[in-house]
Amino acid sequence: MLITASSLNTYTQCPRRYEYSYIKEKIPASPQAALLVGTAVHIGIEAFWNSLDVHTSLHNVWEFFKESDFWTSDTGRLEALKVKAYITGYYAHRSAMLSEYEVVAVEHEWTKVIDGISFAGKVDLVLRDKKGRLVLVDHKTSGSSDVENPGSSFWRGLSYDTQMILYREALSEIAESKGTPTLVYDVVRKTKSKPAQRKRIAKKKSETKFEYDARKIANTETDIEYGAKILRTYAEDDTRYIWREIPVTQDEAINKTEEILYIGKQMSNDVMYPRFQNSCVSRWGACPYFDVCCGTDSLESSSFKSRPAHVELPNQGEKNGK
Repeated sequence: MLITASSLNTYTQCPRRYEYSYIKEKIPASPQAALLVGTAVHIGIEAFWNSLDVHTSLHNVWEFFKESDFWTSDTGRLEALKVKAYITGYYAHRSAMLSEYEVVAVEHEWTKVIDGISFAGKVDLVLRDKKGRLVLVDHKTSGSSDVENPGSSFWRGLSYDTQMILYREALSEIAESKGTPTLVYDVVRKTKSKPAQRKRIAKKKSETKFEYDARKIANTETDIEYGAKILRTYAEDDTRYIWREIPVTQDEAINKTEEILYIGKQMSNDVMYPRFQNSCVSRWGACPYFDVCCGTDSLESSSFKSRPAHVELPNQGEKNGK
């Protein structure tokens, strides 16, 4: 049994959700928009660190767009323009870093057995600085305004992130590294903006609501105008790209590793997967399996599709005969 940071986090969030996703291998047929946007940006950033030019990067993203109807919707079309701006700006603001670090690995898969438990994962980026120290980088996108504040709940939560602690433990033995790997989050701050009105207009007494709405639509930026505007914004504003090291003390790392091992043993031995009621509904909406738990939907319905448990780790699937 392989345990990844994603499966471990899902299990602690709700064992029932873990069962549906990783044991029964069923996931929602339509991924959430935020996940699609995050994946698209990730593809573009991966191309950058693989020394591919921005045109190739955007081509790779365009191929990803073809996999989902979301990008042809009104919302998806605007998000696609934003993704182009995020990636183009990333190239502009991160290029100088290529001379500061040696790229050790991009999308590096790893496995490690700790106390008899098999852990696996994929690190977005492994760098080596000029002092020979490893730097483990996790790419993220976020629309939260908290990203700008180092003391915010966003960053405080990441300082104790299961994924990076586990990665640090697993990769601390890479040859030629000096000391414990440094943990860095590479965050792209997303925009919530939409096409704006070109000029302020007011409703005329003589016109109907329909006529007024038609004038507002005609006065709204086109996709081309909006796309050009956010391209300029992300090319000029480096505060939308945050590169922040997360310090972790040895005691914190030991405590978190012990916690991970404890939960990993539970996962390995569990035969029952109770539902955690507090995870059914959050500020992001209902759990995608909510209707299944309530008995009003089924994992065999068109709402869900089959997916290998650790599809993000193709090499591990090959080793396990999947």
